[in-house]
Amino acid sequence: MTDIKLISSSHDLYLLCRGILSEITAQEWTLRQSEEYKADSSVDLYIWDYQPDMRFPEAVDMRRSDRHLFLVQRAHLCGFRQIIGDTTATIIRLYFVLSTCPSKTKGLVIPGLTSSAVP
Repeated sequence: MTDIKLISSSHDLYLLCRGILSEITAQEWTLRQSEEYKADSSVDLYIWDYQPDMRFPEAVDMRRSDRHLFLVQRAHLCGFRQIIGDTTATIIRLYFVLSTCPSKTKGLVIPGLTSSAVP
């Protein structure tokens, strides 16, 4: 079982992640949400809902792009890059599109996904 933790205060984003995960993988997983990071060796993947005022704890190893996925709004991308510096991170730039899985997201407008590795 894959343990995923969403670092976000957005309940809508939590529901969106659940909907997407149920559509893209048959693997068993759990998704938990927290507004702040707490190191937990049982977590396989952290999904960060980046906000401009967010500060990353020193315990977060940004070089572990296999354990951290960052959701970043296009308008906040430059600020995010300044924070992570030379570290390579996996990010998803967010922009709004209609849901491709409306039954799972109750018709919410959801972020479209564009993935990139940031050097």
